[in-house]
Parts: sequence; C-alpha cells; structure tokens
Amino acid sequence: MFGDWVTSEQLHLVFDTIAATPQHIYYFLTKQPDSMVWLLGKPKNVPLNVFLGASVDTLTRADATRDPMAAVRSVGWHTFVSIEPMLQGFSPTWVDWAGWVILGAQTGPGAAAHAPKREWV
Repeated sequence: MFGDWVTSEQLHLVFDTIAATPQHIYYFLTKQPDSMVWLLGKPKNVPLNVFLGASVDTLTRADATRDPMAAVRSVGWHTFVSIEPMLQGFSPTWVDWAGWVILGAQTGPGAAAHAPKREWV
C-alpha cells in the first residue's frame, strides 16, 4: 500500500474507509517506511484500529527504517516490525520504535540455510 505507485488520493480513500470501519483492525507492512511519513499530522486523531509496520531482515535495513518509523510512532500511531527472514542478530535498541516485534525464518525451498540462529532470537 505504501509503494511509490500508490497515489496520495488512493491512500486518502483507504484511510477514509478505515475511519468509517472502526470495528476492524488494519495492519500495514512495508519495506518502504519513508512512504508512511505523509501520515504525520494526518489525521488529527490517530485511528486506534491501524497498526503500521516495517519489514527488516538486516541491520542495514533496520537503520534505514529507524527514523521514519520512530517519527510515525512519535505522533501516536501503533507501530510494529517484522524481522523476516531474520538474517542476522538484532539488539532491541535497533527496533526500539516498535511496539510489537515479529521474528521469523525464511520458508520454502532452501529455507534451512536461512533459519535464524537460536542466540539471535
């Protein structure tokens, strides 16, 4: 939903629908958290039924994710991080902006070669 091919108008329509359906909980996960920054200041009342997440697999991606996601969290949005596949160890300080953390391995053919080490988890 936060890809560069999605227009601002489309995002507004999605969030209008979310505002009209508070009985549902919406989870959005992206590898492009910079695209979420437009939400800062929109809307005035942050919907409690929206969780915004970033997908990371390495410390490099975690570094790139930290500032935009910390900014999104600072204005009251629920945030989470999905570390899937977990390709290296992470310190909790690398994802301190996240209210919720998902850890996972790669699945499918060749997945055994990408299983996270026990000490990372």
